[in-house]
Amino acid sequence: MVMSNLRTRLPPLGSLAAFEAACRHLSFTRAAIELNLTQAAISRQIRALEAHLGTRLFERRRHDVVLTTEGLRFAADVNPALAVIGDATVSLKSGYVEEVTIFTEMCLAAHCLMPRLSRFQASNSNVSLRILTSNKSLEAETEQFDVGLSYGFSRSPVFQSEPIAVDKIIAVCSPAVRRTLPERCSARHLAQSNLISFEQRDTDWMGWAQFLAAFKARPQGSSRLIFNTYNSAIDAAIEGYGVALGWGHVVAKPLRDGRLVEIKGFEVPSPDPLCVHTRTDRPKRAALQSFASWMRSEVLDAAG
Repeated sequence: MVMSNLRTRLPPLGSLAAFEAACRHLSFTRAAIELNLTQAAISRQIRALEAHLGTRLFERRRHDVVLTTEGLRFAADVNPALAVIGDATVSLKSGYVEEVTIFTEMCLAAHCLMPRLSRFQASNSNVSLRILTSNKSLEAETEQFDVGLSYGFSRSPVFQSEPIAVDKIIAVCSPAVRRTLPERCSARHLAQSNLISFEQRDTDWMGWAQFLAAFKARPQGSSRLIFNTYNSAIDAAIEGYGVALGWGHVVAKPLRDGRLVEIKGFEVPSPDPLCVHTRTDRPKRAALQSFASWMRSEVLDAAG
């Protein structure tokens, strides 16, 4: 029943392609060149379309054509629909690849996202990922992106934040540094160690003072390293320069491969969950939902 209705309602489909090309070029001759037809054939198809609609779509001039009021209205409705049909056809015929730009903090890109990306690409071959790493906050980043991955909820109405995992904060260091500390390391021993700190503008990451306060201690070591990127702080810990604070999902890989070890007995809940942020000012796309679902499952598998 639907197909029968469409057959009676739709004009000759070939004439729609001629109409769309003529709209863009405002020339039957250039439309004919694009479609590999003669100018006379384009003219016949436009006349057939006008006869079907019962109205003129173009005003013919000596060297070009212009759309009539009815032609402009018809083009505004029909041409976007033709573009959608064309995109769907290309998608099926040639394996159309959709690009998604992901904003993430540098530490999450290096330690949480990159080790997992091959698995996403293996199951989402039609999605091309563009990774935008920054030390800026989600709201301060000026470059355009589709989805974000960071700790904490966004304060901007432009983003919808979905918590995908809670996290913990632990004390981590290289195996060599761990051997210099007592086997049963106390809060006092930890407070007197070489503490590696991370301080970044416009962020509210937990520091050593807040962490040690949970164990009724405060930093006392005279030798400290302070970095403005979390990646550098973790790299310094791996190289044996001292003890750093590790967010569980970020340091999971260096803990597994033995580059870092956890100093047992020191753990506090992260005040902020790990969140995926999708934009509210853009249409929802299947690729974005696929990434959010995949990231959630990856984090849950790691926690399990």
